Amino acid sequence: MKELTIVRQQKFIMDSNDIAALERKINISFPQVLRDFLLKYEGAVVKETYYLGKPTFKKILNLRAHETKASIEAILEGHSAEGYDTFIPFAIDSGGWDYNVSIHPQGYGQVWVNKFDNGEENTFELVAPSFESFVDNLTPPVEEI
Repeated sequence: MKELTIVRQQKFIMDSNDIAALERKINISFPQVLRDFLLKYEGAVVKETYYLGKPTFKKILNLRAHETKASIEAILEGHSAEGYDTFIPFAIDSGGWDYNVSIHPQGYGQVWVNKFDNGEENTFELVAPSFESFVDNLTPPVEEI
């Protein structure tokens, strides 16, 4: 996967044990590619936020809540309450929509956005066929290229 350019970062993960502790708590296994990504980019704002020319997320989420309101743990709790426990959030956009990696067997590793306030019954929309493809095709906004 390509390297992203970190603009600023408020990182709290120390090592993979932090991720493993959350996995045990919620009884979900993160894909290895997501674990590796979070170890490097947790809490970061990066330059590359456009996927195939379209704007996507604003910030990569922190694993657990600290000063920030949104976190992977908090969004996973909301997903679980709504029955969306096969989506692991990793980023949010400026409106609060969360970007997720699917852990469902039929679509494992795909990237989906949860447009929870769009008025539709099914709020999840497919963004990319794999997490690796998503990251590899991220670019800065056109005005920054």
